[in-house]
Amino acid sequence: MKKAVMFLTALTLFAATPAFADGLVFDPETYNANTEAAMANKYKTQGTYAAAPVDTKKTTDVADVTTRQNNNMQNALFELDSAQVDLRNQLLEHRAKYTEIDNQYRMVKEQRKVQNKTVKDFEKRINRIEKTKNQIRKSMNLQ
Repeated sequence: MKKAVMFLTALTLFAATPAFADGLVFDPETYNANTEAAMANKYKTQGTYAAAPVDTKKTTDVADVTTRQNNNMQNALFELDSAQVDLRNQLLEHRAKYTEIDNQYRMVKEQRKVQNKTVKDFEKRINRIEKTKNQIRKSMNLQ
């Protein structure tokens, strides 16, 4: 039992050790970039054949099919993006027009409602006057 407890304690300590590490294994601030350049120069090998310079102005067509397809896809994506931007701008214009028309419609609807109320008020007044006239006529005939 004592051996099992000791073994379990040692295993726990080994498993928890990375949690108490102070820093990174590779710290970019303390790494010397000059040593990397020195190492690269030290192991640099010279080829026996020198590469001829390539004139990029003459090379306009891409010979690699996958690169050409990628370029075509990128061009298509760019065209789709620009079409989408144009459509969004048109959508904003149409929304603005719709909002303006909708506001005019609401204004006309409100004016119609107010005018209808005014007409009904005048009709009620006319009907009251007509009733009053009829009552006066009745009262005159009775006397």
